[in-house]
Amino acid sequence: DRVRSGRFTITSDVAFEDVIEGCALPRPSERETWIDQRILGAYSVMHHAGHAHSIEAWLPEDQARAAGAKAAMPQNVGPRVVTEHGVLVGGVYGIHVGGVFCAESKFSRPDLGGTDASKVVLVHLIMHMRRRGFRLLDTQFWNEHIAQFGCREIPRAEYLSRLQAAVDLPVTW
Repeated sequence: DRVRSGRFTITSDVAFEDVIEGCALPRPSERETWIDQRILGAYSVMHHAGHAHSIEAWLPEDQARAAGAKAAMPQNVGPRVVTEHGVLVGGVYGIHVGGVFCAESKFSRPDLGGTDASKVVLVHLIMHMRRRGFRLLDTQFWNEHIAQFGCREIPRAEYLSRLQAAVDLPVTW
C-alpha cells in the first residue's frame, strides 16, 4: 500500500501556494478550473494568518525525473516545485477553524511519479486530524473516491450540529 510504503516524503505547510497551483491544474475530465489568482490570494492571506493549511507529498528529484521521462504528459505542464524535500507530486489544502477542517482541493502528479499522492496526503491529513483532536472533516461532497476513506454524507441537521460542536474546540494545527 502506498501510504505504508514510505515512497513519499510528507510535509505540512511547506509549499502551501504551490499546492493550490497544483490543484488548479486542469484535470483530464475538466477543461477549466475554479481556482484562479483571486482564490490563491485569498487562501494565501488565510494561510499567513494561520487559518489555512496544506499537506504535501514529495518524491526525490531523480525518481520524479525518471517518471517524467516515461510519462505521456510532458513535465512542463503546470508547476514543477523542487525543494530540499524533492519534487512536489501531490497535496491537499483547506481551512481550519477550531476542530473543523474544510478540505478545498487535492491533486497528484502521476506524470512525475506521484500516482496516488493525493490519496496518500488525504490519509496523512486524516491521521494528523485524529492526533490533534479534530472532530469534523468537510470534503464538500461525496463520491466513490473519497468514500474509500470513510467519507459519508450526513443530513444537513446532523452536519450543522457537528459543526457547532466542533468549531469552538481549542484545536491547533
